[in-house]
Amino acid sequence: MIIINGQIQDSIDVTERAVQYGDGCFTTMTFFQGQLQMWPQHLARLQHNCQRLAINFSQWQALQDSALSLIANAEHKSGVIKIIISRGKGGRGYSPLNVTAPSYILSCHELPSHYMSWQKRGISLGLSPVKLAMQPLLAGLKHLNRLEQVLVKQALDLTEFDDVLVCDTSDNIIEASAANVFWLHKGQWFTPSLESSGVEGVMRNKVCQLLSTLSQPVTETKQKFTVDFAAEEMFICNALMTIVPVTTLNVPTFNQQWAFSKAKVAQLQSELNTFIQTPAL
Repeated sequence: MIIINGQIQDSIDVTERAVQYGDGCFTTMTFFQGQLQMWPQHLARLQHNCQRLAINFSQWQALQDSALSLIANAEHKSGVIKIIISRGKGGRGYSPLNVTAPSYILSCHELPSHYMSWQKRGISLGLSPVKLAMQPLLAGLKHLNRLEQVLVKQALDLTEFDDVLVCDTSDNIIEASAANVFWLHKGQWFTPSLESSGVEGVMRNKVCQLLSTLSQPVTETKQKFTVDFAAEEMFICNALMTIVPVTTLNVPTFNQQWAFSKAKVAQLQSELNTFIQTPAL
């Protein structure tokens, strides 16, 4: 089931700038027993992204109502809602002048089945050969231009790894293929700075808040990935998978493998369920 601008339909005008240029933003969230999970945070993300991209979207209540309608008609008690906001239709070439009012698109999906096993057993990471461009004007945003991530996933599909660590063109650690990354070294938690590239995830921010309440503040850092990288534990996170431990990081080009404990990460997984007041999916 898909809702476009408040109406159930399965087609969209090809002149939408989301289709023509990837001109828009999106967020993806879980629902459980009729409730959108972390809706205020996802709403704030969409509002912030629209502001940064100068998209004059104002139908926030209609957007929420459409999301709740999708949930009410879903086949399962839990799942995923994806929300896309397009700048609108028209405009001459790349210019956003003379574009119609923004459009919104919502769709309902099943939660990826492998996330639960990932949470329990942890995952193996490789190092992506695809590097992210540095563009401060788009850094942090979950915009619709995701070709870099498509290339990352395309390369990942040719490996045996569960996911990959992705760096920017200056070899700074940025994220995983579709998740943020944290690591623990000498009792201090770190996560990459996203001032030049990467996505500022809703779950990333929630984890930072949690660690702050536990008197374990996170340091945002520009960390180049080299053979000297050191960490005792590592995890990736997003709004769908929550926290997933990383057990190994294997980089054949460095002829090196890192093995990580997941004791602290397991504690965080437990703390997070209580912190976000969300039933386990």
